[in-house]
Amino acid sequence: MTTEIEKAAERVAKLKAQAEKLSGPLANAQAQLQEAQEAETARRAERAAVYPWFVAFVEFRSARHKRRHVLDEAQRAQTTLGEVRTIPEQRWYSASLLDDIVSHADKKAEELAAKFSRELNEKREAYISAKD
Repeated sequence: MTTEIEKAAERVAKLKAQAEKLSGPLANAQAQLQEAQEAETARRAERAAVYPWFVAFVEFRSARHKRRHVLDEAQRAQTTLGEVRTIPEQRWYSASLLDDIVSHADKKAEELAAKFSRELNEKREAYISAKD
């Protein structure tokens, strides 16, 4: 009976050792998964901040076209009724999307370059301070 208990105890000890041996890679894989999920969440948050800007621009352009449609219908109604046309003509203002995008991209590029410069200076200062 004691040999069976000893064998079972040895088997439990071996299985515990195997479990501990495999728990390390599992913990690493779980940590990597968590990091990847956090990075994806951050990436999506950045994209979400960019897309509302574009959506707002599209809505602005859409409002201009809607206004044109309403003005056309009002002019058509006045003409049909034989009234004097009092509805103003559409005034198109240039809304240069490409220039806005390039300007925004340049601003972001300058911010990234400044951040790189700060990080580089911090690394240099840390290296110099460590030598002292």
